[in-house]
Amino acid sequence: MVNKIPKGISVVSTFHLNIHSLSKNYDHLNQYLLGLEHTFSVIALTESWLTKETDSLYELPDYNCVHCHRKIRVGGGVSLYIQRDFHFVRRNGLKLKSNFDLFELVFAEISRSPHFGGKHVIIGCIYPQPPNSNIDLSSEALSSLLKHINLAGKVCFLIGDFYVNLLLSDKHSLTVNFLNIMHADYLYPLLIMSTWITSNSATLTDNIFTNTFNYPTSSDILFSDISDRPSIFQFTLNSDNQKSSNNVTKCRIFNEENMEHFKSVIGGVTWDSVHNESDP
Repeated sequence: MVNKIPKGISVVSTFHLNIHSLSKNYDHLNQYLLGLEHTFSVIALTESWLTKETDSLYELPDYNCVHCHRKIRVGGGVSLYIQRDFHFVRRNGLKLKSNFDLFELVFAEISRSPHFGGKHVIIGCIYPQPPNSNIDLSSEALSSLLKHINLAGKVCFLIGDFYVNLLLSDKHSLTVNFLNIMHADYLYPLLIMSTWITSNSATLTDNIFTNTFNYPTSSDILFSDISDRPSIFQFTLNSDNQKSSNNVTKCRIFNEENMEHFKSVIGGVTWDSVHNESDP
């Protein structure tokens, strides 16, 4: 589906992959991205396994990047790669108010994106730390952060592996609670089908949540052999594209040919019922 993204039309698009070590899969990722017919606006990676000493070694061409490294233990980490065409700042103030290291997350804010009527866009990449992936505790901590984003009135895309299987939302109370917290701040998942399928299970833990549905948006899954997990993506058409395609102005053409046609049509109508009406 990614190769069906309209060409020559401005879109904002995001791509996520649990890469399970960027240093190991760096060359493979670059080759894979070059093989696609679309260049994503934002690339979000979870389990990047980078450190402060190594992150500069794994930049992507034509992208600027921000990272959050795992503080203790090997592994983890999240990264955002944002196309250099976008002006953005890292939002260090967007963090969880918790005494526990529940999430690894990084946020960036794109200034006055023309894709969303000049609104600022907040992009976040998030990954719970599995040893502490208590859904209930994590959801409560996440709630205050989401409220802060919602009150700012900005477009938001929250991307990552949330360690919450949304396919269980009809029978798992903690999953329902997680979704209620997201919905309370107008964040809804773009993917509703399984994103990870094995021989004996199917789960939906990777997702892209957003609070904007005013513009045509599509999302899907991409398979590759970079990781044991598929990647996910979305793209949203520029608001100007939507206006140009949807706002069609209709008008009457008053020329001699059309006026003669109108007279002919009117002349063929029988008006006796109107003339004989007692209360016209």
